[in-house]
Amino acid sequence: MCACTGAVAVAHDCSLLRVVSAVPSFVAADHTKILNELSAFPLRVETMSRRAAKQELEAKLAEVENALKLFSRKRVIIQP
Repeated sequence: MCACTGAVAVAHDCSLLRVVSAVPSFVAADHTKILNELSAFPLRVETMSRRAAKQELEAKLAEVENALKLFSRKRVIIQP
């Protein structure tokens, strides 16, 4: 009997399910943090170092949005 769902556990790791269910809140927190950092940038970035930093944040934002889309599905299967 599985403690997390109350069903019979067949090839199922409850600890993995708890980790997977915690990922969206962690990813959502990163999403908010990155959006706040991007909003602090001026509309026109003039130095190369600031442009590189902005591009890096935009790349991270794209990764986080992909993760949010992935984990917002009803069922996520993770293979070890």
